Amino acid sequence: MDNVRRWLGYGEVPAMSSMGTNPAEISVVKAARVDIDKLVRTGDSATTALPSAGLGSASAGREIVVGKVGAQGVFVERREERTRAHCGLCGMGIAVILGFTSTLSGAAVFAWRASHRLNVTFPLIVKQATWMMVPVVASAGSIHVFLADAMWSRQRSSFGAAWAKALAASALMWTLVIGLGTAFWRHGLKRTRWKQLYFKYPPPAVPLQTRLLETPDAIVSGMCWMYWSVGAVISHVGFGTVAFSLLSSGKAHYLMSPTGAYSYYCCPRWRREQIARAAGMELPKTS
Repeated sequence: MDNVRRWLGYGEVPAMSSMGTNPAEISVVKAARVDIDKLVRTGDSATTALPSAGLGSASAGREIVVGKVGAQGVFVERREERTRAHCGLCGMGIAVILGFTSTLSGAAVFAWRASHRLNVTFPLIVKQATWMMVPVVASAGSIHVFLADAMWSRQRSSFGAAWAKALAASALMWTLVIGLGTAFWRHGLKRTRWKQLYFKYPPPAVPLQTRLLETPDAIVSGMCWMYWSVGAVISHVGFGTVAFSLLSSGKAHYLMSPTGAYSYYCCPRWRREQIARAAGMELPKTS
């Protein structure tokens, strides 16, 4: 593997036997960049592996395994090549499950209170709950996109600091998007060629919690700044409360099990090992 190490810019490295390492075991190499094509073209007679060549936050998560398979050349396997999108989709999936449960319960309560003046049906309640869930899911996705960046950061900050950074960055983004979007819709849109949209979808006057129960077809017109703000607040407060309550009690592994899919899609291996050590667990080599 000397040729491989020279490609990676590590120069001469002592033989594995002199480092007291079994050649059959895994050897970790850290690199800012790894050129897979060069690794494939480079041959060697030793049997070794290079897992967890973390590429830092530039690609938000990528680990490469390189090994020798007999005389067939260098075998390259992308063991962990994950992006911000994977973690974002994972967070959105969690928000869909938990968010729909909470919004459906809330919609049912509001429907019961308004049943004396509205003709409420179950499909209408489901429609109201699904409509309320959209900003919750969207903001959960943004939280986890930033979380992937923080978890894979080369600075290797603590688990709690990564969550704090993700929540703060996502909250700032949503504040700017909602604020600028509202200002443009109310003041700037009327000065453009699409000003008819402002009059077609005016700011709604119906309360948020019964918006589709009272006006079933007014979906777009109901998406005012309050609609997006409430969904973003629910998502950020929900994930933040759960994360920091478990962190304060030393149970981060309850939130992200080091062997579970949640941590797999949002954390590199070294981060999962960090969580496992804090919980007194041992992460399997194949995990």
